[in-house]
Amino acid sequence: ALSDSETNYRHLVNSIRDPFFALDKKLRVTFWNEEAEHLTGIPAKTAVGRHINEVLPQADQKRENAVYLQVGSSGKPQTFSMNMQVEGAEHIFEIYVYPSANGLSVLCKDVTESRKMQAELKRYNEHLQQLVEERTKALKDAERLAAIGQTAGMVGHDIRNPLQAIVSTLFLIKGQI
Repeated sequence: ALSDSETNYRHLVNSIRDPFFALDKKLRVTFWNEEAEHLTGIPAKTAVGRHINEVLPQADQKRENAVYLQVGSSGKPQTFSMNMQVEGAEHIFEIYVYPSANGLSVLCKDVTESRKMQAELKRYNEHLQQLVEERTKALKDAERLAAIGQTAGMVGHDIRNPLQAIVSTLFLIKGQI
């Protein structure tokens, strides 16, 4: 039964299409799934038994180790982001660290495309806001010009009305002469 459970566990975690690995309390790799092998090019037999910093040397090891140790001591899951070169391209991973009975379980999710889409949506939103501001300004300018035209029409009307009376009077006077 224990052997079947182990086989089922390995099959389950190897079916995950994201890198997944387990660490003991000293941060040594105890499990390395097939997707972790594929992503890093490091076979499980090379990774298992080694400290995570030996397997995945990263620029910010102190921060990552602090997260791992804090999850181990507090028992509360944490997430952090990490940039990594994959096949010559920069990728962004969200790293989910969960406490387990014998150490930690770590799931790595490639969020590169999602972050690119978020950045594109942000740029598009800013562009739309700029267009709205431009259109609002143009509308206010048009309303201002319409108000000026209306005022000019009223002033012209007010000037013409008294002049009409004067012109009529002049024609009357001229007709009498």
